[in-house]
Amino acid sequence: APTKKLQTIRHQWIKEFLLLKNGSKEAQPLKTVFELYNECFLKSGLKTDDNFIKISNISEIIPQKIKDLYGNKKGHWIGIAPFAQHQGKILPSKKMKEVISYFDKQPETKIFLFGAGEVEYEMLSDWETLFHNTYAVYTSLNLQEELELMYHLDVMVSMDSANMHLASLVKLPVVSIWGASHHCAGSLGWKQSSNNIIEND
Repeated sequence: APTKKLQTIRHQWIKEFLLLKNGSKEAQPLKTVFELYNECFLKSGLKTDDNFIKISNISEIIPQKIKDLYGNKKGHWIGIAPFAQHQGKILPSKKMKEVISYFDKQPETKIFLFGAGEVEYEMLSDWETLFHNTYAVYTSLNLQEELELMYHLDVMVSMDSANMHLASLVKLPVVSIWGASHHCAGSLGWKQSSNNIIEND
């Protein structure tokens, strides 16, 4: 017989299936990942709250290394994270190039591309070469430095991916694009606004 834990996981899968099958208008949103963790901690006698705003080791002043690489901040700095772990969550590269091209042409605007992995590195490098005010940050910054850069951006455009959650850790508003996934399944970034979601019903 399945354990109680496995039954709980299976129950969550069934709810996700029904949510996708019936459409978000006919189903109640599932509990968020944060609510599920909260329930787990409470059962262990640990109390949590939702007071977290951003990680503490982020400077209010733009670090010198970022200034040396990209200059002082003028106008708008936009992050774009065009990839995700699963192919169904990724906007087609042609569409994403159109998004980058639009912002790249705006005055006083710089675009910073986030991603990881060999295939992603190659594509981001190509886009950095193709556009004038676009920078692939993976070769220049480590993770801590990427978070520091994110904190000083105006907005992040991201798939339903790790970068949406990293941006949430530094209180950066995210315009999230959802493909094969849906925010009602409980995976929206911490304190991100549902008004900034782009998805199909």
